[in-house]
This record gives sequence, structure tokens and C-alpha cells, in this order.
Amino acid sequence: MILLGFNKEFLIRNEIKPNAWNTWASERSRGGVLDFLAGIPFLSVEEPTEYNVSKVKQILESEEQDIKNNVLVEEKPDIILIMNESFADLSLLGSLKLTDEPLEFFNSLSEDVVRGNLVVPVFGGGTCNSEFEAITGYSTAFFPVGSFPFVSYVRKETKNLGSQLKESEYYSIFMHPFGSTGWNREKVYKMFGFDKSLFLDDFKNVETIREYISDEADYNEIILEYEQAKKENENVFLFNVTMQNHGGYSQGELENLIQIVGEEGKYPEAEVWMTLIKESDRAFQQLIEYVEKQEQKIIVCMFGDHLPAIEEELFEEIQKNSGRNKIENEIWKYTTPFLIYANYDIEEKEYERMSANYLPMLLLEIAGVPLNPYQKYQKELYMEFPVISPVGVMDVLGKWYTWEEIDKLDRIKEYEKVQYYDLFENKK
Repeated sequence: MILLGFNKEFLIRNEIKPNAWNTWASERSRGGVLDFLAGIPFLSVEEPTEYNVSKVKQILESEEQDIKNNVLVEEKPDIILIMNESFADLSLLGSLKLTDEPLEFFNSLSEDVVRGNLVVPVFGGGTCNSEFEAITGYSTAFFPVGSFPFVSYVRKETKNLGSQLKESEYYSIFMHPFGSTGWNREKVYKMFGFDKSLFLDDFKNVETIREYISDEADYNEIILEYEQAKKENENVFLFNVTMQNHGGYSQGELENLIQIVGEEGKYPEAEVWMTLIKESDRAFQQLIEYVEKQEQKIIVCMFGDHLPAIEEELFEEIQKNSGRNKIENEIWKYTTPFLIYANYDIEEKEYERMSANYLPMLLLEIAGVPLNPYQKYQKELYMEFPVISPVGVMDVLGKWYTWEEIDKLDRIKEYEKVQYYDLFENKK
């Protein structure tokens, strides 16, 4: 039995691995010993080939020299970052005619807005991997397939947006209208160094859509927490992970379902999900209207963690006449929209595609917060490879590379070493 834990191929072939969503339940159902053994292959990330600490330190030290004279903007903006559960836009995959527009408000925003398409590491589930990339800036592409960093790799203090902004005197809050044990979040955000974490039991606004806290109630809670934090803190960083749009997609109390024209009723899960997205859009409008009225500078960033787990046939139907090759079609199934809105003047810009590991760098740059050496390195890397994903790598010319072709890309191999050092060894 002991040997099972060290035979990765056997474990994966027989789908023996811990329940990363709820580690407590996993241990209860199978016993702590088997659960531990099943998780052994995912406990560590192998040191990159030809890894040399001195060379990596030289790379990051050169970036550090470039940022020594950087200073914060005179008036720092507050930052609200929202990862919206299963928030996506099916029109990105191909032509789709609907009875109503799910993202009417979201897509209408253009002034003082940076927007684009975010390539996330998961499809249909695995929320915490998108969450990890967006809060830390580290790519999951270099981790073992099937691993979840919130469970396997965040076991001590780990660099992230919250800890970085605390160095700039931000008060940091994490909010999630669900249980604290999901994806090990209660422990993770303590190790991330957030000043305050709130889960379902802490919420005052508990109105639901189906069985989940609605985005409207969630955003009302954001406003309450934000205003409370502003009474005692000059600057606030708030990271919120929503729940409203989580699968499965039974109709429940939803009415006036959005449908695909000419195929009404054919895809009931998709109809429910699209209607939920419409509700998200309405709630987001209310939040933005609140932010617009505030005198304090505020940035709001929202993105989706992954596409929904709805009828697979629908994805095939939408993409069959896209004119894209197989890898392009696959990548768009890993792409969600993102938007950064400011209630003050910022330069408008649109990004065709960016992988989620770059989001912290972009957000901090817009906010005027100095980048750290790792993020400075990322900024240069982005100009060459805007997408680095478990699905593949895209260069600035739009050419895609599979991970079997990665030996051709010296810069990606260098990035793997830089990330490994910064995540696992650089504790400055």
C-alpha cells in the first residue's frame, strides 16, 4: 500500500487523488493515510532542467535595479478584484444569436476601461487554479497535471497581490460567499497574509439565486465591507470570489430564460447559465454605478474563472464553422472576458488575449503601484509571449506552441526557472 503513493502513473490511471475541493471531506471518506498517499505525486514541483540559482538571481537582480527609483502615485486608488464564478462569453467561441444579450452592460463600458480576453488554466471547473494565477501571478503551466496549488503548494507564506499591496499600506480583505473549507481557502488566505477573510457565515446579505448567494447580494456585501474598512484605512484592496453562477444548472426560480434563436429548449443548461450571466451583468452595473459616485479613486477588475460545465454539444456546434484550427478552438474554451474600470481617467486599452498569470502585473501597473522584479520580468516576457497556459503557449505573432514543442522556446524555459525560484526559493 505504501508503494501506491509513489507510483504516479498508477494513481492517475485509476483516478486516485485527494478531493482537493474539500480536504477535510476527502480525509473522512478515505482515511488520512490513503488520502496522503494519493496526494504524494502532487506535493512538489520538480526543479526545472538545468536550473541554476545564481543565474536566476542575476536575472531578477537586473530587474530590481530598474525599479529602485519607482515611487507610488500621489493618490493611490483602492482596488476591488472580482473573480466571477463561471463568467464567460460564448460569442468568443463563434457565431451565436440569442433572444437577449447576457453581457449588455459589461460590453458597453468603454470610457476609463481596460478590457480583454483572459486565457485561464481550467475549463468547466477547477476554480482555484485560475484564482491562484490571478492572485499570485504564477503560471500553473509548470505544475504537475491534475495538481491544485491551493492544496499542494501554498503551505507557508506565499507572495501574492494582497501581501504586495500591504507593503504599500493597503488593508486587504478576501470575501467568498460560500464555505471556508472549499479549496482550502481559509488556510490559504491566512498564509497569503490578508488582514481579513469573510465566508458565508460572515455575510449579512444572504439573498440567493438557486442555492447560491446572488451576485447582487455579494456586491452589496462588498460595499458594506469596503465602507467599513475605509473608516480606519487610507487604502483598501478587496478580492472577491463569487458563487451565483456555479453549476449545476437547474432552472430553479429563474424566469424569462435566454435562449438560442431557432434552438429554444435544446440546451437547457446553457439557457439557465446565460440567464444567470444576465443577472451578473445587472449586479455588476449596480456596483459600477456605486463606484462612479465615490470621490476616492477606485479600480474595479472583474474576470471569469472558467467557462461553464454545460452541454458539450453546444461548444462543438458553436465552433464547427469558426474557421479556426483545433488548438485555437481548444484555447477559446479556456478564455473568459476581463475588464478593469476606474472611476478616474486612465488610458483605454484592449488586449486580444492574455494569460491569467499576467493579470496582477497589469492591474498594479494601471493602479500606479511599483512592480516587483518578478513582475518587471513578466512585463518584458508578455511582449514576446502574451499567453502561457497549460493548454499551450502563444507568441506575439499569434503562433501557438504545444508543450511538446516547448524545447524550441528558450525564453519559456527561462521563465519556468524564474518562476520556480520566485515561488519556492526567493523569500525576500
